[in-house]
Amino acid sequence: MTTLAAFRRTLPRVFAFVLAALPAAAHDFWIEPANFRPAPDARIGVELRVGERLVGDPVPRKAERIARFTCTTRAGVTDVAGIEDQSPAGLLRCTTTGLAWLAYESRPIGIELEAAKFEAYLAEEGLEHVIAARKERGESALPGRERYRRSAKALLAVGEGDRAGFDRVLGLPLELVPAVDPSALRSGAALDLVVLYEGKPLANALVGCRARADVEHETRLRSDAAGRVRFAIAHGGEHLVRVVHMTREPKESGADWLSTWGALGFDVLPALAPKPAPPKPGADGPPVRTASPATDGAGPRAEERAPARQLVEDPRLAGLLAAAATDER
Repeated sequence: MTTLAAFRRTLPRVFAFVLAALPAAAHDFWIEPANFRPAPDARIGVELRVGERLVGDPVPRKAERIARFTCTTRAGVTDVAGIEDQSPAGLLRCTTTGLAWLAYESRPIGIELEAAKFEAYLAEEGLEHVIAARKERGESALPGRERYRRSAKALLAVGEGDRAGFDRVLGLPLELVPAVDPSALRSGAALDLVVLYEGKPLANALVGCRARADVEHETRLRSDAAGRVRFAIAHGGEHLVRVVHMTREPKESGADWLSTWGALGFDVLPALAPKPAPPKPGADGPPVRTASPATDGAGPRAEERAPARQLVEDPRLAGLLAAAATDER
């Protein structure tokens, strides 16, 4: 019974690790903090997730897979701490107010898919240039030998501090850089982004945007010649923007292609409540205020702020959380 119980406890982590190694079967990979708008000095868990339509399994922390896992604020850059083989993969204490960028980059890992599945995956992700290159080389009927890597980021708004840095380039291999502050957007606004690959604008990339409030719908657009793309934001709450790019690999790599999976997570404020109509002339009694004073201004009402998920107390966390404070290195 003890062995069976241990197996059942281990199975979810094994399943999440297998999903992380199957980009064609479970497309999206993203950073999911416990709260996109934490209070100053709050401690939060930072989960890595793999799945589809913003529904996914947590990916445990694996040091061998991490090329970088950082938090960048106006105070500097720090590594995101965590416990090996555990989820959440990261633990963070938000000591600097303002915007904080979480970034995760994985080391490449190899995978091989049979020809039909590989071609279908390329078509679904808008990688027509790879389909054409395989056809030109006479490789369309051959298995797809690929190395893939993750390149994800998420934006936190800590307290009411300075909102500078929303357009900061973090240097990820494939990066979605906002031209406006995503944390200041309200539903009904537009989000402008630039897609960068190895620091240069990436044209004709297929970029998707999905809101947790409408997970069945994803808006997909192509970036222009300057790598720019604009999305209309129809909902408040968590959003995920994603993009995939694939390049030819040298023979000595053991693969034919390198795919890079980029992601950007952020939280949108709810729409402002409409102002009440002025009372009609001669109406009896004072006008009734329909909007709370808390809805006037930039911040969401207290009841609209997502509560931070509670971290499970663990004696190993004390030192890690102290080390995870986002002070300048």
